[in-house]
Amino acid sequence: MRSRHLAFVALIAALTLASQIQYSAVRNSLPGVSALETSSMLGIYWDGSCTQKVSSIRWGVLSPGERKLFSLYVRNEGNMTVSLILNASNWVPADASRYLSFSWRSNNRTVEVGKTAKVNLTLLVSRNIRGILDFAFDVVVGAVKYVPGDANNDGVVDVLDIVTISLSYGSNSSSSNWNFYADLNFDGFVDIFDLVAVSIQFRKS
Repeated sequence: MRSRHLAFVALIAALTLASQIQYSAVRNSLPGVSALETSSMLGIYWDGSCTQKVSSIRWGVLSPGERKLFSLYVRNEGNMTVSLILNASNWVPADASRYLSFSWRSNNRTVEVGKTAKVNLTLLVSRNIRGILDFAFDVVVGAVKYVPGDANNDGVVDVLDIVTISLSYGSNSSSSNWNFYADLNFDGFVDIFDLVAVSIQFRKS
């Protein structure tokens, strides 16, 4: 009789543990979606041939510590060469940005008219995420007129571009202070050659 009682207690304990594990897995996973916003001069597509337009990104159900990657193709459909700018905004809930890190990378800093740039998006979920069951945010894909030597994308080559380069000086793409736009000669490093590029174009717009 005692052995049956112990077996029953063990069964209940196992079922309780299983339900807690299942609940924890559900509680610690979170679905997310992003709307894509862009200007009329850009087209955003899933494919390099630019036939499948993108209006939103479904990140899927993510877990703490998980990293999710997406690749998009951005085509310049305007009438001038542009520099691409991507930002995340309108986080829901507002504190989701504390635990979710959005970044992007592209091999092309500038995009000529009719040309396409491949853009890789990354979303990293913090292992310490708390209190968020799902999330949403906008991915804003913008474009500014490309001006050689303009490291901060304000349309003018001035002392602010020197400051921008100085903040990333000595960095490469794996450095914490790397700035994609400060690498003016596209060699993968922010160094003296980028400062020279600014000096050559100084005060131009």
